[in-house]
Amino acid sequence: TIYLTYEWISTRWKHFNRNCTLNIVVIEKYDKIIGIFPLMRKTCSLLFLKFQTLETIGAANCNNVGLFKPENEQEVIKAFSNYIAEEILSKRQIVRLELVPEDCRFQELFLKNMDCLCDRAVYNKKYFTSAPFIPINTDWNSYFNSLSSNRRKKMREIINRSKRKYNVEYGKFTQDKLDFALERLFEIHTQRWHSSNIRSPFIYLENRYFYRDIADEFNKNGWLHFSFIKIDGEISSITFSFIFNKKFYFATTARKLE
Repeated sequence: TIYLTYEWISTRWKHFNRNCTLNIVVIEKYDKIIGIFPLMRKTCSLLFLKFQTLETIGAANCNNVGLFKPENEQEVIKAFSNYIAEEILSKRQIVRLELVPEDCRFQELFLKNMDCLCDRAVYNKKYFTSAPFIPINTDWNSYFNSLSSNRRKKMREIINRSKRKYNVEYGKFTQDKLDFALERLFEIHTQRWHSSNIRSPFIYLENRYFYRDIADEFNKNGWLHFSFIKIDGEISSITFSFIFNKKFYFATTARKLE
């Protein structure tokens, strides 16, 4: 997952490390690293209480918590579980592992180990719904032909009507247009959310700076997929996304008000 790359984690840490300290768990076997779990300790407040949490850095969809090879799975998760159990019992830490996929083997094995090691721990599992990764066809014709006949008919009608009424153009921003593209993303996103009386995350400078640095880092590696749709020459929609290990990661979209 792209959310366990050095580029993502280090950039998240650079911009959102307030009240936090790094806590990277490294598991070794015969002096060789077999597992890495990039975590952070965070100080939180609730009314007059202060407490510590141990949590993942920059958790996002498909958060697999750490990196390890399949052949080391059992021993890595056992060692990690021992570490977490000790943290919970000796330091009364709250451990937050956010947005772990429901079918992730790590989660299953980790909870089994924790049940054996730490019977005094209290678990609070919450379920969230998010758009999953799905396989898609590699070209438009293959995708179009995979649809039902009724769906294809409706799509033809929409496409033909759009062509008659508007000049629609799709494209990707090039490196020399990144600054312009980000400014338009922030502007359109903020305007649309403001119209619904919701605060856009881009009203905060730290989020804007984070997106700028991520765009630069991912663009260097060829991971950035920053696209737009123009209608009659005007940018109508912008999508900020990534492609990594043959997977498309949707991050943020912004659409102009009608």
